Amino acid sequence: MKIFAALLIVPALMAAETTKPAPIAVKAFSAPTGTFTLSQTPDLPQGIELAAEGVPFLMRGYAEKRLTDVNPAYRRVVLSHDDSSVSIQFDGRKPVRVPLKGGTAWTREDGETFWVNASASPSQIVQTYKAKDGERINEFTLSPSGESLLLKVSVRSPRLSKVLYYSLVYSAAK
Repeated sequence: MKIFAALLIVPALMAAETTKPAPIAVKAFSAPTGTFTLSQTPDLPQGIELAAEGVPFLMRGYAEKRLTDVNPAYRRVVLSHDDSSVSIQFDGRKPVRVPLKGGTAWTREDGETFWVNASASPSQIVQTYKAKDGERINEFTLSPSGESLLLKVSVRSPRLSKVLYYSLVYSAAK
């Protein structure tokens, strides 16, 4: 009788072993990628004027010109990434490739050097430029459909009384 009971239990244990749920597949890292073209632009001159409002009168014109020069409404942005870095290219300029751990020195076309770092998640890339006179943060957020990209920009400087905030909306290039 004991042998008969053992013969019934062993197949039951084996069946329980074979009906374990399949392991959950882990989705590979993905961040926004692709080419996007500008579809909506803010009233950037008004935002720049507001950000420079508290700058002393004699320096206000310089502050507004500098903000205008370094904050163009780029017409095209190309985002790409791999497991260790992101690359962002504006209007055919040289791409800025940034490691996801740490950062890198980058020199703009006019010779100004920045420390740039970046982070990424499945729907967003955040890129930070730090210079001697301030900081710019670009937040790229992909829409759930993947058809549009929102770029939220904030520019801070100890010389400005207010932070410059603006957003640009891009459509996926066809």
